[in-house]
Amino acid sequence: MLLRIVAVAAFATVALAKDQKSFSLFNVVTFKNTDCVSTSTSNNGARNGTCYTSEECSEKGGQAEGGCAMGFGTCCVFAYSDCAKEVSENCTYIRNANYPSATTASGTCAYKIKKCQDEVCSLRLDFETFNILAGTNSLDAAVAAAPLSNCRDTFVVSGLSNGGNYPTICGLNTGQHMFIDIGKGTSNGATLTFSYSADAGSRTFEIKVTQYTCGSPNAPPSGCLQWFTGTEGRLTTFNFAGDLHHLPGQRYNSCIRQEAGFCCVKYQVCSDVTNPMTLYNNVAIAAMAIPIVDSGCSVDFLEIEGSDITCGGNNLHQRYCGEKLGVPAGGMLNSEICDCTAPFMVRIVTDTADIAEMGTMTKARGLCLDYVQEPCGINLQ
Repeated sequence: MLLRIVAVAAFATVALAKDQKSFSLFNVVTFKNTDCVSTSTSNNGARNGTCYTSEECSEKGGQAEGGCAMGFGTCCVFAYSDCAKEVSENCTYIRNANYPSATTASGTCAYKIKKCQDEVCSLRLDFETFNILAGTNSLDAAVAAAPLSNCRDTFVVSGLSNGGNYPTICGLNTGQHMFIDIGKGTSNGATLTFSYSADAGSRTFEIKVTQYTCGSPNAPPSGCLQWFTGTEGRLTTFNFAGDLHHLPGQRYNSCIRQEAGFCCVKYQVCSDVTNPMTLYNNVAIAAMAIPIVDSGCSVDFLEIEGSDITCGGNNLHQRYCGEKLGVPAGGMLNSEICDCTAPFMVRIVTDTADIAEMGTMTKARGLCLDYVQEPCGINLQ
């Protein structure tokens, strides 16, 4: 971080022989360009900014939103809604045109993300607001003769020198996040592209882009698209909140940081949502509505290697699919699944053939999982 120097005048009066004269003493104040909490708010609370002098904030194209550094600095918020913008400031917000109003335009909107310093290796994308057009139909049996279109609008991460492959997403994804590995090259970056179809509709997005240096403890291990911290939390597939259908062609890992003193993670389907697990392998199996595991799951599934319905169990499984989370011996019931083989990772896989899933009365919404970490050294059976 750079140090900013501010000269602060303090006036003193010195008595001379015949009269008094005043002169200025200057105190030098330095502060770092660290993150700050601004007075600007979004749906998720206060936006973050970077602490600069007011002059620097203006020169860099930011917006002064509150103070920092004990009042000597300005909390400078960077937010852009002009497409083709090159972004090089840390903690920048990219938005749709006319934000917070929605845009109805078709075409593409792309932002190029450049490193704010050479040591940056990864980006975190927080979807503060994200709602673009998903597919055209639900998975109800009434529309079985009408195949799903995939995404009408799309969000794609590209321009990666290390050849990273990230899922294409659409729909309602407010509150979701992604980590993007951009590598060590000083000129490396990423391009974030929204493509809008000609279909009529409203699109709204605001994405916070945070940059992390190589080896940062806030960034996940390689291969993790999502990174959850804390002893409990919730993970959902993209567009689960849209309550339409899961997105096709998804292959990514959601990882959970092992907290100190905790050795296992228990997963269960979310109890406060409808259809918390609908990952179908084929029409015949989907109609059974019982837990399916391992070799029975080859099309759409979640993968938790070395897991079982009991912590420390010996009957380990890898894949789960269908309408229930558990094992076939448990009948038509959901069960907790426990994983004691760190690093903790949930892999999501879906195919691209939505039409093969149309024979069920339950739409293939995707997955919603709650997790809780279990302490070491206790009887986990």
